[in-house]
Amino acid sequence: MFGLAVLLAIACNPFTAAAMDSSRLARIFVRAERENGIPRNLLAAIAYQESSLHPWSINLAGRGFHPETKISALVQVRNSDVESFDLGLMQINSMWLYRLGLSVEDALEPVINVNLGSMILQDCLDRYGGDILSSLACYHSGEVDADGRSYARQVVEKWRSLQ
Repeated sequence: MFGLAVLLAIACNPFTAAAMDSSRLARIFVRAERENGIPRNLLAAIAYQESSLHPWSINLAGRGFHPETKISALVQVRNSDVESFDLGLMQINSMWLYRLGLSVEDALEPVINVNLGSMILQDCLDRYGGDILSSLACYHSGEVDADGRSYARQVVEKWRSLQ
């Protein structure tokens, strides 16, 4: 199932521990990885990099926030005038919401958020022939550039620590 390191990272994270049951979160990652053919623990490593495993994490105009509840996150997003923002565990960009017809509330639901992240990553894996570094760079910025490669190396480091 899930490695002890992943469960400990989830359970010991103050954001996650306060927001949702760690075993439920671990099951969400496992299921999304299995259903989408994602390498084991890679989604958790991305979420760890993106949101510190905080399910209500939001990024508005480059400023990260960790609201204590989903409702607080919704209010903060709705009260902002930012057009592009990132949401949840996997920091799904608002562009995806518009493309897929999803609401902010949908994207902040952990199961939906992780599934969206796995779908985006799987698309990148397909585009880059399964190359993990290029696919992670693609996940980060939609393309493989210097910033994306730096991000990819950070995720891989977290991924190795979770194995």
